Amino acid sequence: LVTQSSQTDGTKTYFVYVNDSAGNLGTSSPRHVTIDTGAPSVTINSPSAGWYGSNFLVNATVTDSSLVSTVQYRYENSTTNGSWSSMTNPSGNLWNATFVVTSVSEGNYTFRINATDSQGNGNTTVNVSNVGIDRTSPSAITYVSPTPSNGSNQSSTSYTVNVTFTELNPYNCLLHNGTTNVTMTLSGSTCLVTQSSQTDGTKTYFVY
Repeated sequence: LVTQSSQTDGTKTYFVYVNDSAGNLGTSSPRHVTIDTGAPSVTINSPSAGWYGSNFLVNATVTDSSLVSTVQYRYENSTTNGSWSSMTNPSGNLWNATFVVTSVSEGNYTFRINATDSQGNGNTTVNVSNVGIDRTSPSAITYVSPTPSNGSNQSSTSYTVNVTFTELNPYNCLLHNGTTNVTMTLSGSTCLVTQSSQTDGTKTYFVY
């Protein structure tokens, strides 16, 4: 009997000699044992931080010195932690799952990976934050002062269009002035632009 202590991770190969007092030697067949005390290494490939309005792929690269047995993911934020959901291994070290955006409320989430190897070593430390879910189009677009009243007449050669709207994740606003799209200045839930040096005539525009 012998105990080998303080072994490093990796595959260990050993065999045993037995000899008698007459000098005869017997040798066992070699055997192998893998020492694995480390958790799997995890890299999240997707999603990245940003806003998503449709289903997306949760994809991670997971490596380990022994066999990776299970990989799961969950979503979490300050008010909720989702259940762990299984990911599949289509090839190599890649693990995938499809996240359905209608399964959660709109807002910001952190996505976390839980990878476990065949020795029971687990890693739940890798995550990506600021993954936003936004399924709703901007609504309640309303013209407010100093936007001219619809159908009004004025002597000035410029006019300002100012709108408010409802949207969780505003990105930009465009004024279509009949020929081109003009980028508006976005501030919170308000967009503003001034059209200068206008010629006489009726001007038709809309905002999107």
